[in-house]
Amino acid sequence: MKISFDYLFSWHGSNAPDGLHHIKRLEWLSVVECLKGKYIFSYDGGPTVEIGPKEFYIAPSGVLQDIVHRTDENGEFACQYVFLTAVMDGIHRLDDIYDFPPKLPNQYNNTMHDALSELETLGETEYCLHYACAYRITDLLLRCATPKKQTRLPEKAVQYIAEHLTEPISIQDLCRAASLSESELFRQFAAAGSTPIKYINARRLTLACTLLMHEHMSIEKTAQACGFENQSYFTRIFRKKTGMTPSQYRKQYCGYNAFGMPNEK
Repeated sequence: MKISFDYLFSWHGSNAPDGLHHIKRLEWLSVVECLKGKYIFSYDGGPTVEIGPKEFYIAPSGVLQDIVHRTDENGEFACQYVFLTAVMDGIHRLDDIYDFPPKLPNQYNNTMHDALSELETLGETEYCLHYACAYRITDLLLRCATPKKQTRLPEKAVQYIAEHLTEPISIQDLCRAASLSESELFRQFAAAGSTPIKYINARRLTLACTLLMHEHMSIEKTAQACGFENQSYFTRIFRKKTGMTPSQYRKQYCGYNAFGMPNEK
């Protein structure tokens, strides 16, 4: 099994007001540590989890996160977190094939804390050290993960999507790539809880979120760069998935921290 990273982003945040409430979706696997105060967290209507200092919650990509920030007795709140897209064998994202507990088991807290803290100290050009931390984080996630029981997506179709994500992709293209009839292609995607179009859009939205955070191109050009047929369709799909427009997303996550405040770096 080979693991690579399509996306890696870490941050340290502070000064959230007591009771700050966020409901959001992110297109990456999130590992979030509370440093001061506490988080009250749930996703996709599941059970509420509370974490305090030096504890972590884990949120798969695409879930609807419901998060409340609570300050400590001194009125302080601080956290650090990492967003990542780990890809297995060049095809499957980590959270497509594994389930994770909402709260990281306590025996991994110290090691995870060290990995996230080291990421915050690294310079932009220290690529190897960034990826060394990412592998340490992924190793800890796999230690507490359980394989999903659902059927996997057809690998040749998924590989074709990955290689042609920014180009027009038709159902016929996928059928040829996977050597499947149209009905069998849809059956295999349905068995894995998806459809070809839903899967393609999800991968394109992941790319779009990355570009919106780090690239200064227009929304129209972002849509084109991600393979969407037009800006209107891109905006509609993006808002349905994340709960905000691309412009709103850029304002919150490009140049602002998770609390909607200007970055301090």
